[in-house]
Amino acid sequence: MSQRVNYSRNYILFLSSVIILILTSQLIFHSHLSDQEHSGMEINIAGRQRTYVQQIAKLSLEIRYQSEAGEVTQDEVNELRTVSKHWEDSHRALLQGSELFDIDGENSTEIKALFNEVRPVFFELKDNVRTILDNNGQDCDSAITNILRKDDQYQDLMNRVVYQYTSESAGQISRLRTLSWTLAITTLMVLFLAFMFIIRPVLNKLGMQNDELLELNRNLEKVSQIKSDFLANMSHEVRTPMNGILGMADLLENTKLDKDQRDYVQTIRNSSENLLVIINDILDYSKIESGKMELEQENFDLHHAIEEVVDLLRPTAYEKRLELMMYFEPEVPNIIRGDVTRLKQVLINLLNNAIKFTDKGEILLRVEHVTTEHDFMQIQFSVKDTGIGIDPENINHLFQSFTQADTSTTRQYGGTGLG
Repeated sequence: MSQRVNYSRNYILFLSSVIILILTSQLIFHSHLSDQEHSGMEINIAGRQRTYVQQIAKLSLEIRYQSEAGEVTQDEVNELRTVSKHWEDSHRALLQGSELFDIDGENSTEIKALFNEVRPVFFELKDNVRTILDNNGQDCDSAITNILRKDDQYQDLMNRVVYQYTSESAGQISRLRTLSWTLAITTLMVLFLAFMFIIRPVLNKLGMQNDELLELNRNLEKVSQIKSDFLANMSHEVRTPMNGILGMADLLENTKLDKDQRDYVQTIRNSSENLLVIINDILDYSKIESGKMELEQENFDLHHAIEEVVDLLRPTAYEKRLELMMYFEPEVPNIIRGDVTRLKQVLINLLNNAIKFTDKGEILLRVEHVTTEHDFMQIQFSVKDTGIGIDPENINHLFQSFTQADTSTTRQYGGTGLG
């Protein structure tokens, strides 16, 4: 019992370890993948900052040329306003995070230091752009010059920011790869240990139990064989004196007897015949169980065999005022090959049961052709009666040995359930 408890405890420990490893792996991978997504978005936004500043410088030059030619239009100013707004929003998102851009703004110390260097250049460019927008592009030569002068410096600083983002993302990928290998190796170790200390002992134990069950089954088969052999031998031994009793009863019945004595002899004869039927059933049952029942193969007249069975039982049916009939399909041949003795025995049992459990009406034995394949023919024998029938819930007990559909029938009709 304690060993079984230990196996259960180890098995639960193994399952818990595997589940914890799987959950931990999923959480860690999900966290790192989320970080990778944020890192990719941050690299993308930081790279666009350089593009925005290049557009700002280009638009500023166009505004200067148009201002010198006296042809400044509102389109360039509006476009500059739009580009600068995107540039400022992106810068704010990189520093503080943004749901719109799907980034958290949680930067490393190195990136924060780089943004501290970018900050004065960013604000100087922002102020100059604001000057151009406030003046609608007029008299902004100094602001445009400052933008063009700070453009390259801003580009260099943002290149460093992008490089740092990329380096940190590569580091995360490397750590994720290392972690995946670590988890894989750990899982393999857990599985190996589980196999060595849990699964293999359980398999060995199951193998031993299987061997024990096989040995027990062989012993039970031997006991069953001994029982069947004993039952068959005893049935033979009991049937011999019963035949003697029947013979003596027949002889005694042919002597001069008064009415009471003749009743006593008839009772002895009937009881002996009933007991002999039971003994014969037990003998057949024991033969079947011990594997000694052999079916003979010989040609016989099926119609004649059925008529013999019906003629044998017709007096019993007549005593109960029952009509015993038989029906042959035209397709059923006269001569077939099989065991006529066993066939008669089965039909006698079926018809005896029908007569026993039928108080009025009729009993019909049908012989019908089912199929023919090559030299083999399937013939169906069925008995239909107007008796008490069987309740649907008791049908499953129909072919169980020593069992009847209703225990009350044993008292009313007799029988052992062997038929």
